[in-house]
Amino acid sequence: MEAGERRESSAGDRNADGSVAAVQFWIGLLWRHAWAMLAVFVVVSAGGYWYTMQQPNVYQASATVLVSPEGDQVRALSPFGDGAAPQGSSFMANRIQFAMQEHLLRSPELLDEVAERLSLRSSPSFLGLFGDEATPDAIVERSAVANPAIMLRGMLRVNADDERRVVQITMSSRDPVLAADVVNAVAEAHVERNLLRQLEATDQALDWLMEQSASLRSSLENAELAQLDYLRDQGTLSVALDDRRNLSVRAVEELSTQLANARLEVDRLGSVVRQIRTYDSLDDLLAANIPEILDNSMIQSFKGQLVALDERDLELRERYGELWPERRAVLARREMLENVLEREIQNVLRSYVQRFETAQLLERTVAERLSSAQRDVLRSGENEIAFNALRREAETNRELFGVMERRLKEIELHRMLQHNNLSVLESAVVPVVPVRPRRAVYFLATLLLAGVLSLGTALALEFLDQSVKPDTDFDREFGLGLLGMLPEISAGKGRRGSSRGPAKGQEFNPDIFVHSFPRSGMAEACRSIRTNLLFMDREDTLKRMLVTSSGPREGKTLTSVSLATVFAQSGNRTVLVDADMRKPRLGRVFGVDDAGRGLVNVLVGECTLDEALVETEVPGLFLLPCGSVPPNPVEILHSVAFGRLQDELDERFDRVLFDTPPVGPVTDARVLSGRVGGVVLVARASHTNKDAFARAIDDLDAVKANLLGIVLNSVNFEKRSTGGGYYRYYYQQYNQYYGDAEESASS
Repeated sequence: MEAGERRESSAGDRNADGSVAAVQFWIGLLWRHAWAMLAVFVVVSAGGYWYTMQQPNVYQASATVLVSPEGDQVRALSPFGDGAAPQGSSFMANRIQFAMQEHLLRSPELLDEVAERLSLRSSPSFLGLFGDEATPDAIVERSAVANPAIMLRGMLRVNADDERRVVQITMSSRDPVLAADVVNAVAEAHVERNLLRQLEATDQALDWLMEQSASLRSSLENAELAQLDYLRDQGTLSVALDDRRNLSVRAVEELSTQLANARLEVDRLGSVVRQIRTYDSLDDLLAANIPEILDNSMIQSFKGQLVALDERDLELRERYGELWPERRAVLARREMLENVLEREIQNVLRSYVQRFETAQLLERTVAERLSSAQRDVLRSGENEIAFNALRREAETNRELFGVMERRLKEIELHRMLQHNNLSVLESAVVPVVPVRPRRAVYFLATLLLAGVLSLGTALALEFLDQSVKPDTDFDREFGLGLLGMLPEISAGKGRRGSSRGPAKGQEFNPDIFVHSFPRSGMAEACRSIRTNLLFMDREDTLKRMLVTSSGPREGKTLTSVSLATVFAQSGNRTVLVDADMRKPRLGRVFGVDDAGRGLVNVLVGECTLDEALVETEVPGLFLLPCGSVPPNPVEILHSVAFGRLQDELDERFDRVLFDTPPVGPVTDARVLSGRVGGVVLVARASHTNKDAFARAIDDLDAVKANLLGIVLNSVNFEKRSTGGGYYRYYYQQYNQYYGDAEESASS
């Protein structure tokens, strides 16, 4: 299985155990670096406490100046003070006023005046001289180069609160009396200078208003004289101008109505005249729809007589013929009647023409009168506009003159009262409690900083240490599970003759510790690893196993001997092959002289396998030492003879364990990993580098080696800072249980 695939398969388990692992990590980190953290905490805390106690006491004094609204004073100094300022401009004026207060309180003129009042140039505490430092020579030397105004500017703090309308003046100093005196002097000098500025402004306003009042008085007199001259030129009074214009307007309205009526009459008569002139005969006139003809009784009577004569003529002509004498008399009478009727109609027509001409004359007359009336109206309006301009000028001058007179009286009263809008609301008192240093706060901050630095130190030591540790998350870091942990071997835990471990001062061989002390925690840990390996060997493919490490001196030989021992103790016929042809060590572990008889000698035919095999003191465990050191170990491992030897070992033994060189320096372990069923990778606690260990895993993955898991040895379970979780707990419980049982048996 590849490392990447193993990491992916273990992701779900890591998420489930993430919180527990995080807690264990932090607990282990704190415990491992407790002394370093304690040292940093003590040093930082002691240094902070010493520094805090060395700081001198600093006292703070404050005075408050009340700023009354300047609205009354500003209006009093303004010729138009009765008007209310808009809300926005009032807000901005208020902000500007308080900004000006801050500026004035820090002005060099004010600060120089305060320094002169209090003789600050010769004050030792103001010059920063205290105790033995305040010698006459030092005062003279310091005062020669001191600038009191600049020094005060740096010491004073001014806070203007425009909502509460107060200005707070604060000073901090090691001398509480000096702080109170300076703050009170600044406040009083500022109030006095403000009163002087207001009096100067009042005097200037009085002079200006008197000049303006005299100018307005002259302008008012000139405006009134101009009104009189204009009325005199027009020959009327101001009220007559209004009446004249009203009469002219009414005359225009009446003439407009008359002109409209005249034009209607002209249009009506003109249409009748034009109609009459289109008729050629008397009969056409009689038949026309002319009201004067239709309404004339004489014309209608004559018209009726003509109709009667026509009817009589028709009757006589039909009865007696055209030559009948009586008919001629009728015709003569008809002719005479027509002449009379024609004359009468002509009279009517002439009257129409005369009326039409009269209407036209009336229209022209009314139009001329209307035009004249309109010109009168325009002249009246122009006269009224000119007069109103003169009248407004006079009224404006009169109003301004009245305002100026009132302002003069108010400012004169203000000048007499000498009102000041600034006053000292609260004077400074000599402080008795220092404001700095806040030793309790500083010390608490120091403790907090010490704690942070202590934790930072622990984290730095932890992350700078890149070695493999018992609490390392092997699945997350390397994608490979942990087979087990082997405790650090030490003497003094057991009694002489005990199977749990050597007594203090007792000599023992650490490489065969498991055989010498089968009831020790080390032996039990190896048996636990053996059990894990057997559970992994369900298909009987782990007959051959290889034990290696990422680098030298990491305990691979001790681990291979211990695992071979517990396999032999379980009844498996086991052989341990020393395949480390670079630095073979198994012969020395078991006290075997392998010169000329060993693995290499068997492969090159110098001896047989039976001659090379050594039965160790561990029942069921055989050793095949390295023998002669070859110049070409890798070629030997690739040889056909080595394959035949492996097959022969498989036939003779139940378990074959190979102890090989480390993976990092040489390729022997990588070559041999393809000829075995699985590889056990050994790491030494707090010694093996994580990067080197990860590279070793990647190198074995590259040759498709079956990595069974990791064995972490040399773990000191006696230290709580070691970590180890379940393995540490199991190791302690095992030792306690068998220790109690052994003490009971001995008693």
